Formats: sequence, C-alpha cells, structure tokens
Amino acid sequence: MNTLCVAKRQVVTIGLWLTMFVALVVSASAQCNVLTDTWKAKCTDTKYQCAAVAMQTCRIHVSESGGQVVLTQKDNPSGAEVDAQHVCVAFGTIIEWDEDRDNSRYIVAFSKPGTLSSYLFQDKTLVLSGSKTSGTSVPDSAEVAHDPIPRECNKYTIYHRVSGSNQISSDPKVIVNGGGGGGGDGGPKKEKKK
Repeated sequence: MNTLCVAKRQVVTIGLWLTMFVALVVSASAQCNVLTDTWKAKCTDTKYQCAAVAMQTCRIHVSESGGQVVLTQKDNPSGAEVDAQHVCVAFGTIIEWDEDRDNSRYIVAFSKPGTLSSYLFQDKTLVLSGSKTSGTSVPDSAEVAHDPIPRECNKYTIYHRVSGSNQISSDPKVIVNGGGGGGGDGGPKKEKKK
C-alpha cells in the first residue's frame, strides 16, 4: 500500500477519534438540578464569588491530589485561596482555567444547551483545554455571555491527567449571579439620561 495513503488514513482516524471524544465530552456534562441543588445560596457567601470588579477575570487553578481533581481560586473578595467546585460570576466575566501541576493537562466540557437555554459563553464555547509542561502553563479562557436570560447554574465536567497516570474527572459548577455580586461588571451599563 502507498505510504501516502497510509498517512492519510492515520490522519483521518485520529480526526475521527478526536471528534468522537469531543462529542462524548460535550454530552457528558449535565445541567444543575434546580429542585435538589442548593446552588443559589452559594453566591451569598463571598468565598464563592470570583472576579472582583477591578480584576474582570476569574482564574480557576486546576490540579489533583489523592486521585481527586482540585480546583481553587483566589479572585474572591478576601483574596484567600478557596475551593472552586462552585464559582459565582457576573455577566462579562472572563473565566480562565490554568493548570497548576507540571506535566499535566485538562479538558473542560460544558453541555450543549437545550432549546430554552442559552450558551454560558459569549462565543458559544463548549470545550476548553490547557496544560503545563516544563514549568510553562498554557491556560484557556472564555467570556461569560451578556445574556438577558442566562443559564444561571452551569454544571461542567473537567477531565485531568498527570503524565503517566490515569485520567480523573469532576463535575463543578459555574453560577451566573445576574446583576453582579459574583464579580465581573454585571454586564453592559446603560447611560443615565440627563
């Protein structure tokens, strides 16, 4: 068989595997359960608020410990490093995931919204990924949409893998706290009439 044909077949096979992986990842995450989850109360606690007005970016640090994905953030009003399994943000906040552990990578996957829902991110991003190799981190980020009817609670799946070990996952939440109070600028401001 021709070497060029074999190379093309391998490229097509890799492309199909990647497409199937992304489709599986995107369909794996689910919406928050409004009836049984207490996510709305989380935003009243300042430690869950991420991206103070001056910062405009909610940075979520990704790592793992004891076979569990560990997510932390320092962009809350206290500035202390806290758990980021729940983060509360406002419209227009940029959320950035950044790998903390060397020789590791992550994939963040949000589910495709239903017909009555809107996308969390301005550019309709569903999958983000990042890594850290030899001390150099490559983060990924997206901006929370300025939507009049946001998906208030957005559950996602994060897959994490340290080189040479098994992949692990977790299902954290991003909560959009409409008019501010969770960071960001609360969306576009309307000018007052004089």
